[in-house]
Amino acid sequence: LPGSYKLWWDYLRFRSEVLTGSSGGSNPNPDQRLASSSSHRRYRATVSAYERCLVRCNKYPRIWLSYVTYVIRSDPTCSATNVRRLFDRCLLALPATQHQKIWDEYICWVTRSMPPWLEGGNSNVGRDMLGPVCTLYRKGKLGDAAGSGGGGSSTLNNTADDGDGDGIPPETVLRVVRRYVHSFDPSARELLADLCL
Repeated sequence: LPGSYKLWWDYLRFRSEVLTGSSGGSNPNPDQRLASSSSHRRYRATVSAYERCLVRCNKYPRIWLSYVTYVIRSDPTCSATNVRRLFDRCLLALPATQHQKIWDEYICWVTRSMPPWLEGGNSNVGRDMLGPVCTLYRKGKLGDAAGSGGGGSSTLNNTADDGDGDGIPPETVLRVVRRYVHSFDPSARELLADLCL
């Protein structure tokens, strides 16, 4: 059953939990927790498993978001370029009707702040649950800039790449938000204006 969503989902979740050491509330066995690095064989094997899954199951946003979250959490370099390319591949693979699920997470990751339409208790139709990247932000695990709580122009100052691989260059932030405003949601012009100031 190479195209079975449930089998792939359980397999990928197991591989991710063993590598990151997050087993849903209980403390993982220290022997199962692995030091992750880009060159580590098991990290590469898990990334390879995600890629194999996406060959058959590339129309499932949940798998794409799980993959992006895994790379954000487990890759010590966490290259902004690699994560951005994953989000872009995801948007290319999914039908336009599912893009909102991805864009919410993409904007949360790139600005290191909760998108205005997801803040507070205001949830539009189809936006009543936070995805994995926004959940990481809420828990303060999205990176150095996530804990600053800044939005607007301070977001660009907090995302400058200082060589640790965690920061996102301000040009990239503007490019992604501009693309979101022009190609998906023109009503988010205020977010783009805040970033430019």
